[in-house]
Amino acid sequence: MIRDQQHNNEVVKIENGFRVMPKDDTRPYIECLLWEDGFWSIDEIGGENDQKSRHRRTLLAYDFYRLVNRTVSALYCTWKPPQEKQTPVKDWNSEKIIDYFTPNKVQGWARKVTAKSLNHVIREIWQENINMLDSTVNDIHRLCFSLSPVSKYIDITSISEFIKNKDKFSLSDFYNYKAMRVVVTYNNSWHSPTVTNYDNWMGAYSDDGVAYPSLRKTLMNLPNNIPYSSLLPALSSMHLPEPATTRVRLMAYASMQGDYRMKEPFMRMVLRSSDEEIKKAMHLVSKAQEYESSPLRSGRRMMDMISYMRDYDGGELGDWTLLGLAKRSVHYHRNIAKFNAMKQKEKFGQATAIPPIPLPEDKHVKFLQTYGDVVQEGTDMNHCIAGYAPQAVSGSCFLFHVDYKGHKASVEINRFGQLVQAQGVRNTQNKATAYGKKVLGQWCSELEKAVTINPVQVKNSDYGWAGLDIAF
Repeated sequence: MIRDQQHNNEVVKIENGFRVMPKDDTRPYIECLLWEDGFWSIDEIGGENDQKSRHRRTLLAYDFYRLVNRTVSALYCTWKPPQEKQTPVKDWNSEKIIDYFTPNKVQGWARKVTAKSLNHVIREIWQENINMLDSTVNDIHRLCFSLSPVSKYIDITSISEFIKNKDKFSLSDFYNYKAMRVVVTYNNSWHSPTVTNYDNWMGAYSDDGVAYPSLRKTLMNLPNNIPYSSLLPALSSMHLPEPATTRVRLMAYASMQGDYRMKEPFMRMVLRSSDEEIKKAMHLVSKAQEYESSPLRSGRRMMDMISYMRDYDGGELGDWTLLGLAKRSVHYHRNIAKFNAMKQKEKFGQATAIPPIPLPEDKHVKFLQTYGDVVQEGTDMNHCIAGYAPQAVSGSCFLFHVDYKGHKASVEINRFGQLVQAQGVRNTQNKATAYGKKVLGQWCSELEKAVTINPVQVKNSDYGWAGLDIAF
């Protein structure tokens, strides 16, 4: 049994780290070491070939969550779980009946319970090693990790070089200014060449390598809760016309990266707008897109709102504020939606393909019988099921609407009898999606048997997204 992984794996404390030793001698053990520069290395050692693995993983000292999970992932990379044989199906390319073997979910479950079981043992050793680090190295790792727990965006090489040469630079700016920590932590995100001279770290944010007054004031008063790795490097491709010391103003300026058509006019609009007008503009756009939560809660959501405004292409841009652009942008997007609806209207009467077996007899489930039904479903549910209308007409997929206990959902089933997805309003999960999966999942079993003997005939070969696991 692998339910209690402490019985199958032993954590052994060693100098500067630990080892995770499987009871199965044929499997490699995992060695984790904390080096003097504060980085963890994770290596597979032993196993059948009794050779040290070439795959080394490097993590920040404080990244305990990934230390445990990557250790467990390395532990299971050579373990092959039992596989489950499924019903033979027809290969539509070769016209042959073939057996499909799909791995079950044992490995994912095993990794999860192993990580949970070993967590508290590894944590004690991790904490002891962290406390033994040089105080300056410890502070550098803690401050870099505090910017973002998403290690895949962190430049390990840059931080390592900064630690090696820490005596050459003044650490006071690193401790006092978050903007400098961003340069060190996300050095590989910059549009300009890699930053090496940290004495001139503010120049990394400048379009010509020289810091100017409005930029200096912005960097010395950097607001919180912004996407540092993706947003701040964009400042190096523009010249701030004013200090941007508030979150909404900095987000508005920095989100203009790469948009040369709107860049200068948009920056003038932001300059003319107060912070309150910028907030009102984002709330207006959020309401037009029918979001329930505030757009100001998430930096990513704020960038989406600004991107929506930048899509405006309704003629020459005037001397507006950002709120004025938001009003025109909402009107512009609504006109486009109406135009597209008019273009599709002539197709609305086309019938969708009928499945080769009787439809499910359930009062909560409705089959979308026409092109227009599918388009209307997209409008009502606020997701992109309307893009599947041509595939539903051709017979590549079958689409259903589920209305259950006050919740609504859309369900896609492909022509092979597989339930591809069930999505609620704005691609959420709810009681209707769960009910739809249950009822239509049973119906899919009958459809799969039918199409194995008598395949569904598609009216044309271009069936686009049908059958792919893509959210509506």
